[in-house]
Amino acid sequence: MDEKEKQQLLLLADHYFQSKNYPFAEHILEKVIQSEPNNSKANELLAYIFGNRGDEKQSFSLLQLACHQSDCSPEALYYFGLAKLKRQLYREAIDPLKKSITKAGEYFEALHDLGYLPLEIRAAQEGSFVKCGVPALVLWNTHPDFSWH
Repeated sequence: MDEKEKQQLLLLADHYFQSKNYPFAEHILEKVIQSEPNNSKANELLAYIFGNRGDEKQSFSLLQLACHQSDCSPEALYYFGLAKLKRQLYREAIDPLKKSITKAGEYFEALHDLGYLPLEIRAAQEGSFVKCGVPALVLWNTHPDFSWH
């Protein structure tokens, strides 16, 4: 599986995850992990799915795997720190929580340096009728390094 295909699968899995379609997201994430076992984004999303199911042990180990990668997200570090706090591992929780704050700051600095908000807003025409369940407003990412949920 090449890098472009992996990124497309991760975007699709993220879409399914955001729409709470966890079985489809899990299936796609397992494909990515089969190709790249240490993919931080895939392990992170899979950890959230297991966490939503109540499988805290599996969720913790997947977050741990995701957080040992250099491209780990600030959110994964934050939730990993919280998981350690739940397990009363107070001293061990400090490091991921500190890293989460640092990475989040770097993210906003990079966004500021970009000079624009990489977001496209699509909306139904004013005054038009839309069916129930159809969003009147949709936000689209326009830059791969900055995601908006």
